[in-house]
Amino acid sequence: MKTMTAEPKYVYRRTLAAALAVMLVGGGWCLAQTPKLAEQLLAAQQTNPDILAAEAKVRLAQAELEQVRVKVAREIIAANWELQTQRVAVERAEAQSQAGKGDRRQLIMEKAKLEELEASMPYILGKGMPGEAGGSVSGKKSASPKLPPKEVVEQVAAVLDNPTELDNIIEMPLLDVADFLRDYHNLVFLVDGGDSFITRDTVITINTSSVPLGAALEALEDTNPPLHFVIRGYGILITSKESAIAEESLSAVELWREKSTQNVTGKPAAADKKPMR
Repeated sequence: MKTMTAEPKYVYRRTLAAALAVMLVGGGWCLAQTPKLAEQLLAAQQTNPDILAAEAKVRLAQAELEQVRVKVAREIIAANWELQTQRVAVERAEAQSQAGKGDRRQLIMEKAKLEELEASMPYILGKGMPGEAGGSVSGKKSASPKLPPKEVVEQVAAVLDNPTELDNIIEMPLLDVADFLRDYHNLVFLVDGGDSFITRDTVITINTSSVPLGAALEALEDTNPPLHFVIRGYGILITSKESAIAEESLSAVELWREKSTQNVTGKPAAADKKPMR
């Protein structure tokens, strides 16, 4: 990349103007008393180590900026390609389901993956960030409570009692953890791509073995703030606690705790679980 530098004549005029300003402010010096001042200032612009170091920092910052621009451009191109591919996969799954040849659960998973990809686009484009006009603290607009259907809640509640294995997970990307949980429990886990507190690259560290899925999610929330698992109509969304509270979402961990308490005490749980507030 070609670095733009000022022409010597321009630098000379600029430094001379600065010198004249110093003379006037400093007590009315005249140029005749300092005939070499302009030449000295010009030479300093070219050889002073502090100036050279500052110029090097500017060039480095410009190079880093170009690298980030290229990185974001690649992410946008890749995201659009993944979206196009996933839309085709959804159409194929829908056609198979309508023909009675496909698994309904596979169609749900394909649609959930498409929703995840679509939700990640605003983040890549820099939208939905904190402080955006019309947004909440989490960068999202206030929404009505997101309560999933009762049958979905019952299905998720049953899966939360199943044992899971998260052994020696050290700095694993959140997206990989979500994929593992999805495959292990045959339940959709999505990462909230529009949340400003977490990203799909958020790293996770945990070590649990042979514990219920609900307990593992509880440990993930306790050891990896601000993670929060909420129930959606398709499965479980991994978001932040701030977003979950803002949207009054139903917490998967709280549902599991309530069911566990019911199993211990024998008392029935509330008919309708209230969302977070």
